[in-house]
Amino acid sequence: MRMEACSPLAARHTAGAQDCGYDIAWTNTYLVGIDYTATANRCGNAVINRHRAPASRFQRFLAGVPNTRAAAFRQSATEIGVEGLITIATSTTTATFMADFCFNGLTDLTPTDRAVTLAANRGLGWMLDTSQAKEFALAHWLTSGASGGRLFVRVFDGAANVRENIAGDVLASITTMQWNGPARGWNAGAPMDDANFNRRQTIRVGASVAYAQVGVSASMCRSTCSPCASTDCQRQHLRC
Repeated sequence: MRMEACSPLAARHTAGAQDCGYDIAWTNTYLVGIDYTATANRCGNAVINRHRAPASRFQRFLAGVPNTRAAAFRQSATEIGVEGLITIATSTTTATFMADFCFNGLTDLTPTDRAVTLAANRGLGWMLDTSQAKEFALAHWLTSGASGGRLFVRVFDGAANVRENIAGDVLASITTMQWNGPARGWNAGAPMDDANFNRRQTIRVGASVAYAQVGVSASMCRSTCSPCASTDCQRQHLRC
């Protein structure tokens, strides 16, 4: 497309559009993007701006833990953490401030010979400043390529207060993100695995989201948001 005297929006997505690509030959702004309305339920699309600094549109590697077992450490006599990742609790909480959702280590994480087992209501991830960048790609692998683990996202405003169940705050490319009220976060509707081609997914947060906690949690039952399985997390990678 050639966008002369146009808005900075290449497209407007109102529902489940995904895997769409928009190639921009000319524009009058660096920040060409897609307008995701409150009714959109998928992301995973791309805008390539070939006019003025096209390399700025490519993904950047942000963080990765190639072996969670090697990075595991003992936070206390009963708590385990993983260097380079925050430990996430997805159990019922009354917390509202960002710092109260982030832990160096927690109970119910168990190092094995090859990975770290996450018991029910536990996860591993990162805290991200999303004031400028809004889309991130995350992938994780379980021991021996097993299926399991779900995306988990909590979002916060500029004052670091949690945002609760607001349409358009969290989208994923290959699953529907479902609000988990007791945990004050968003769970993926399906586990990540190779069989469904969803081990690597894109996450998009809304315009008013200033910070996001993004990671992988042990699988959750959709009907009750209660835990139903543990997850052997072996490695995770994040791109922007």
